[in-house]
Amino acid sequence: MQAFWGGKRHASLTLYEHAKGHVLSDAWAEHILLFASDSRGTYKRTYCNRFDEFDAICMKHIANNFDFKTALNVHDVAVSDARTACDFFSKLVKKYPVMNYIASDYDSVLKVVEVGNQKVTLDTQNQPIEIVFPPFVFNLKRIDKTYLYPINHLFFLYASKFLLPRIMHRFETGELKITKSIAFFSQRAIKLAQIDHRFKLMTYDILQPSILNTPVQVIRAMNVLNPAYFDLEKLQIVIGHFFNALAQGGLLVTGSNGDSNSPVRGGIYRKRGNGFDVLWQTEELYYAHQSIADFKF
Repeated sequence: MQAFWGGKRHASLTLYEHAKGHVLSDAWAEHILLFASDSRGTYKRTYCNRFDEFDAICMKHIANNFDFKTALNVHDVAVSDARTACDFFSKLVKKYPVMNYIASDYDSVLKVVEVGNQKVTLDTQNQPIEIVFPPFVFNLKRIDKTYLYPINHLFFLYASKFLLPRIMHRFETGELKITKSIAFFSQRAIKLAQIDHRFKLMTYDILQPSILNTPVQVIRAMNVLNPAYFDLEKLQIVIGHFFNALAQGGLLVTGSNGDSNSPVRGGIYRKRGNGFDVLWQTEELYYAHQSIADFKF
């Protein structure tokens, strides 16, 4: 949907399930996710083949550190709808046929409450992240600047201050029920998980300790360790969880970019002793680089 008096063209998160069955499902999904974020304000936007050049470098370092006969355990975190996880898995599995690949994301399943044509989308903790008040779609975590779209903002104030509390009260008292759930993993990822037992989808918050029972050889964290999402204190917490989840000699692969195949700022790090060795880094250092390089357990 489009803001009625100017503004960005937003598409409601509630349309995501409908996009999966469409012939242009990838393009629709990309548009819906363009301005979407989870309850922490982390964007879910993503593209197919987003990290091809960076993935090729990662593959070389994984091959240098692990024999192809290794039973490789990989945790790909903050994967959004997991389409880039599918890309990376398809490359890895050609070299490592014995593999356990976990693709996880925060708020991977959302819920919708409806009153007439008004809809509220809730996260896994039942916190509202979007309200649809036709013809408006308001993301409650990524709010447009007031001075750019003042009329839209007036409608946002009405929706957030009056409509939303009423709907949430009716939901919390049991008068309203969840009308549908939205799985935010892509159709390709869901199908892959169904046909290949080596590829699994999970919900995971990287601010929490690992939910896996065994150490992993590779952790991949793309487009998430950014200053807009984590300050330095929280970044240390995340890196600590990654460190604890990795086996000795395991690799942390992390970086960030914009559009598909645009240059990635990032690095590859190996767990050794109580810290990380820097195996490779881009010329322009990634936001998380120094925190990872200096980390001591």
